[in-house]
Amino acid sequence: MSPDLMEVFRNGLAEIISVGSDANTDWEQITHADQVEQSAGSAEVLLGFDSAAGLFLRAGSAAFKYLVRYHGNSIGINSLAFRLQPQKRRLQDGVEKIRVLLQDWQAADLQINKKDDSLTVTAVPVQVDKFVAGQVVWLHFIAGLFQEMFYWAGGGKQYPFQVKVGEDNNSLVICFQLQPVD
Repeated sequence: MSPDLMEVFRNGLAEIISVGSDANTDWEQITHADQVEQSAGSAEVLLGFDSAAGLFLRAGSAAFKYLVRYHGNSIGINSLAFRLQPQKRRLQDGVEKIRVLLQDWQAADLQINKKDDSLTVTAVPVQVDKFVAGQVVWLHFIAGLFQEMFYWAGGGKQYPFQVKVGEDNNSLVICFQLQPVD
């Protein structure tokens, strides 16, 4: 994983874990992918899978603003051309731009499938052969980034969103509907 991803990750966690707490100090020390997976695994042991996954999902949502702040110009999501696209196209384009960035950062292997008004992103850990318990928890961070991108690119509208562990237990399936909930 790239240092840029680690910075976005730490900033997202710092937003949801109280500043000055011992836990926050531990998160700030994370500088390497193995430490992320170990932390995700530790969170799963301490909190249970659902709570740890929720923590990482929320951290991903919080981290999105740092992704936009530090990397939005380089991937083109801060441009006027991106923002002036029709809403559905902006959502699809935004998902692809984030996918390419996360692939470059070696965050996960991400595949996108589109069908009518649904969009499915399948996230698989980069090092499946070195599977660690916390990898699926880590993928919830990626899901949080996508969820917040939909909210941001969709002008504050909520889109139906579902996250489920893949049948192989080594992947995460993130499903979106491209029509907002009214």
